[in-house]
Amino acid sequence: MDSIKIATNEDYRLMLTQLKIDSLRAGPSGNPQAPNAANTDESKASPYTSLPDPLILNNGEKVHDAETWWKKRRPEIVEYFDREIYGRVPKNVPEVTWSVVTIRNDTVENIPVVVKKLSGHVDNSSFPPLASRYN
Repeated sequence: MDSIKIATNEDYRLMLTQLKIDSLRAGPSGNPQAPNAANTDESKASPYTSLPDPLILNNGEKVHDAETWWKKRRPEIVEYFDREIYGRVPKNVPEVTWSVVTIRNDTVENIPVVVKKLSGHVDNSSFPPLASRYN
């Protein structure tokens, strides 16, 4: 386990270096009197007190009928959600090859289950320094 911790910490340090991050700000404190105390008061949770009107298109026009909703406004909202909540997967994500290491029968809370242990191999050839480090 120590080797995993060491590798994880080294990977984290390298990522911070690559992103040119010199320091991180402290997270919320568990002490309610601390200046950076965790917020539990919902009235202070966000500076945004109102949400955008869901029945106004991005261009400012109002939605007056179901057709406009389904063909224009709903797709705009879905796009916002996909981009801001789900996020985008980069086009050049390396391929992962999965293989089954072990298969065994077991019982979980009196329910028979099949447990499969998988191993994944990531094709790091597009980034040679990483590929040579872990091969």
